[in-house]
Amino acid sequence: MSAKNDKHDETPHTNETSKIPIVQPENWQGDALEGLNAFPKATNFVLTQHSSGSGDNRGLNLLGALAHYPTFAKAFLTFNNHVASNESLSVKERELIILRTAWLRKSEYEYVQHVVLAQRVGIGPTEFNAIQGGDYRAAFDDKESLLLTAVDEMVAETRISRATYQKLAEHYSVHQIMDIVGCYACYETIAVLCNSFDIPIDPGVEGLDQETLARLHGS
Repeated sequence: MSAKNDKHDETPHTNETSKIPIVQPENWQGDALEGLNAFPKATNFVLTQHSSGSGDNRGLNLLGALAHYPTFAKAFLTFNNHVASNESLSVKERELIILRTAWLRKSEYEYVQHVVLAQRVGIGPTEFNAIQGGDYRAAFDDKESLLLTAVDEMVAETRISRATYQKLAEHYSVHQIMDIVGCYACYETIAVLCNSFDIPIDPGVEGLDQETLARLHGS
């Protein structure tokens, strides 16, 4: 996934592209900060990176949008914090769910947010291509392919089929399957939020190249 070409970069990733203004981290105070702190790891990451000027602004625009509605932010980010922090699923399993959900829901913001995290747990070009294309057999083992198939079914039918559920139950406990569904549901919501409000790619974060972006919107 290379950087976008010059033509695509003519559309700047600034607050003006969003349907609602992005509240900047220096203004995350009072009720807004309390709401965002329902997911303390994410909020602290954005605040630390922003104050240091590191250029790694992942998550800033989404949290900055949620800051408009502190009670909503607190409720949703409590759920998001559970999904992102629980140890029922491995980090790689969560990232597979998130990436496939983001791809199918055509959410560039959500997808590129998780590319870095996915790379850290060993997801490489072959795996990214399989996540985008939907043919998992060459890139993933049977268990991972089953997990991605469950995501496909939830997106298409809002449920995991009985046959797939029975296969999942051979590998995962009931709590784990609930976390699989919860992870999908959480990032389905984030994709809809990002798409509906036109949340722009965070400053300094590399978006998808033109070819990949065209495949995303054609998928």
